[in-house]
Amino acid sequence: MKKAITLKNGARITVDLPSECPRCHCGILPEEHFAQRYTNRNHNELAYVVFRCPSCENLFSTEYYMDDLGRSLITIGSHPYTHNDAHFSKAIEELSPMFCKTYNEAACAERSGLSELVGMGYRKALEYLVKDFAIHDKPKENDKIAECNLGACIENYIDNKNIQKLAQKAAWLGNDEAHYMKRHEGIDGITKIKSFINAIVTFIDASMAVEEAEKIEKS
Repeated sequence: MKKAITLKNGARITVDLPSECPRCHCGILPEEHFAQRYTNRNHNELAYVVFRCPSCENLFSTEYYMDDLGRSLITIGSHPYTHNDAHFSKAIEELSPMFCKTYNEAACAERSGLSELVGMGYRKALEYLVKDFAIHDKPKENDKIAECNLGACIENYIDNKNIQKLAQKAAWLGNDEAHYMKRHEGIDGITKIKSFINAIVTFIDASMAVEEAEKIEKS
């Protein structure tokens, strides 16, 4: 939604209002409190507007820059930005806390536009998840599982065929993100890795639920 806003000097600018608060992530129609237009050291025309979120009632600022034709202000971004972490079940958090931490760090990198780091982050999160699940199933093989590479772990220590297949393909795509040359061109690797990891999480959650159910004796 576009809106004309009055600057401190009385001039008017038209900007796209942010549709989401960067702090609480609610969909909003923000209230503007202050606006200023300026030129930076590179002689680029910019503007920033301080908004108030009607949901969390906090202030945030949105920065804009003038397009090459000098006709309209284009949104750069809003600050401060509070990252909205993915939440996993208690079973997953207890099974693999490093998976949860690494997954959210990769997601943070993705939201920040750090494209060369994202795939490697999700690949590392996958390894934590798969190895921790394998160790949970085969605690006597703890050392061997920890030391082997991810591919060997998936092949030798994951019995669930659905998890095995998803983990194998996610690992292939994750390796592509870490290497100089990609072997799987034409595939949106990041989207697929995340999709496969989320499916693995679902299967592991189900497996852990079955374990809990088996502990309940008939009375």
